[in-house]
Amino acid sequence: MLNGFFHSGLVFFVPLYVAAESQSLTDNGHNHDLWSISITSFSCIIVVVSIKLIMYTKIWNWVHFVVLGFCSIFPYFAFIFIYDFITETPAYLTMNALASSYYFYFNIIATGLIVIVLDGGLYFARRSFWPTKSEIL
Repeated sequence: MLNGFFHSGLVFFVPLYVAAESQSLTDNGHNHDLWSISITSFSCIIVVVSIKLIMYTKIWNWVHFVVLGFCSIFPYFAFIFIYDFITETPAYLTMNALASSYYFYFNIIATGLIVIVLDGGLYFARRSFWPTKSEIL
C-alpha cells in the first residue's frame, strides 16, 4: 500500500513541480493550466502502470506486446489527440500545446525513470536477498 501512495505522489508532484519551475508551456507564452497538468499526470499514470506490468511479468509472448502496446498505450494517446481536436471543451488544443513542449515529454521520462530505478532496485534487491522458493529454481 505504501508503494501505491508513493506512485500517486510521484505522478502528481513531479508534473506539478516541473510546471511551477518552468515559466511557460510553449514559445508563444501558453501557460500551464489545470488541463495541461491533469493530462500530463494521467499520461504519467499510464506509463507507470505499463512499466510496473513490464517489471512483474515473468513470461512474455506476442499477446503481451499486443495488449500492452495496442490495447493500452497507443489507444490512450490516440484518444487524447483525437478528442482534443474534435471537441470544444476548455481543454481544446491543450494536447497540441503539450506535444510541442519539453514539459510533457520530460515528465513522462522522469516519472518512468524514477519508477524503473526505485521499483526496479527494490525488486532486484528482494529477489537477490529474500527470494521465494519459485525464484530460487
